Amino acid sequence: MITRNIRLSHGRTSVRLAPLEWQALALICRREGLDRHDFAARVLADPHRHERTLTSRLRSAILAYYMAASGIEGPN
Repeated sequence: MITRNIRLSHGRTSVRLAPLEWQALALICRREGLDRHDFAARVLADPHRHERTLTSRLRSAILAYYMAASGIEGPN
């Protein structure tokens, strides 16, 4: 597991993800023209995300992104 800081409007927080998750996030950010801080802020503000922690929200957002890109429909 790798811990990295994420800057949000209310300050900095630490997020711990597996190396593959960080790599997947970096690829999403590169493709979308964002940095990890902007992506995290969007995920945190998304009213459709109901996970309790930022780490959980990021993990599920990464998975949802790749599911959508592959054409697999997830639960609503």
